[in-house]
Amino acid sequence: YLYCASQPNIDVDTLHNLDGRREVEAAAAEQLSMARKLSDWRESFTLIQAKQACREVRDSYSCSVLCSGGCLDTLAAIRSGFVPIWGTEIDPVMKTMTLWSDLTGTQCLGDTFAVDWSQQRRPSCLLSGQPCPDFSLSGCKQGVCGSTGWQYVAQCDVILKLQPHSFVLEMVANVMEIDNGSAVGAIYDKLSSAYHIHAKVLRVASAGDPSNRTRLFVIGFLKSSVGDIGCQFDWPVPEFDSGHYYCARDVAVPDDQVPSEYWLDDSPTSFWNQDVHPLQIQVLASCGPGMGHSSKPHKFQGWEGIFPTQTTHNGGGRRVPLDWVPGQPITYTRLTTPTETVRIASLPQSYEEWVRSFESSDSFLRKCVNNGVPLRTSCAVADCVHAMLVRAGIPFDIGSRTLPSAEAAWEGM
Repeated sequence: YLYCASQPNIDVDTLHNLDGRREVEAAAAEQLSMARKLSDWRESFTLIQAKQACREVRDSYSCSVLCSGGCLDTLAAIRSGFVPIWGTEIDPVMKTMTLWSDLTGTQCLGDTFAVDWSQQRRPSCLLSGQPCPDFSLSGCKQGVCGSTGWQYVAQCDVILKLQPHSFVLEMVANVMEIDNGSAVGAIYDKLSSAYHIHAKVLRVASAGDPSNRTRLFVIGFLKSSVGDIGCQFDWPVPEFDSGHYYCARDVAVPDDQVPSEYWLDDSPTSFWNQDVHPLQIQVLASCGPGMGHSSKPHKFQGWEGIFPTQTTHNGGGRRVPLDWVPGQPITYTRLTTPTETVRIASLPQSYEEWVRSFESSDSFLRKCVNNGVPLRTSCAVADCVHAMLVRAGIPFDIGSRTLPSAEAAWEGM
């Protein structure tokens, strides 16, 4: 009413157009705000800051990481206040390139199952993400009988030898569908006498990592040190839901910044419902059954949902151009770019630069990123474990006399 009174010549159609434009502008402002919030979280803890945190003299809890890979779990633990003291990794490139040692300033011990654990220091928290192909939906489904699947249960022997105050084991959620979840049952059987054990499937999108990935976390607290307080564990509270959400567009790079090799120029053969549901994948069309090969995924997706579970081969789906609107033909689509791969895992841009300083290929970057759990989810879990140790009165085991990499090793990174 006030608007019309101040401009008496305005007609109703114009007013409706203005209202529509305001809605569009408000939506655009909201999207920009969410994109900025996601970016601010990613960039608030860089690789330089992570390296420095590993070398600062301060009272804190130690942590160690089995199968450290691209160091996502490690970065999350550092961000949550833990200080790494050693890690293991058998991948020939990652081990040779010493990602772990460059980040933490401490030793990579090599093969988890070839270490003399009687000679290693006990951490306050042990984190582990063993290989998942034998348990994954797209893998061979051999479970503990597979070439690497046995390691998931075998790591319990390491835990029992080291007796850390806490442990965090993560695995693809599909582990519960292989042999009726017998591998998880075996972990309970081996560890429940010494540890209070908690398990839950977490959806990373709820924590702010924009992909459809789910992971099973098994968390334990040593009964002899943590006591009965370890019976109750407060899992991370979901930060995003159907009423407060983001979308894939919030981490996208502009079309003109997509490398030419990431564009595909074919068209779909069938079309799907274009409805959008918060924090779900928006599938628009398909050019074949199933997922399709990673070089030419069958699913054509939109930007108003989230990304599919990211893979080391960059499969799972591709997306229409950012300016595509419903009703237009689909003739070009884009694969997930390296920059988007990093953002989907909530990693800072400096992570890509750091990894490429060891090995420049896109495939190595994807291997480092997508073999790990996205950072916001990992941090949320690590924060809760850290809080439990504090609540239980576990003393800090890192300080001026025990820092694994002396402050003098810091060389102005």
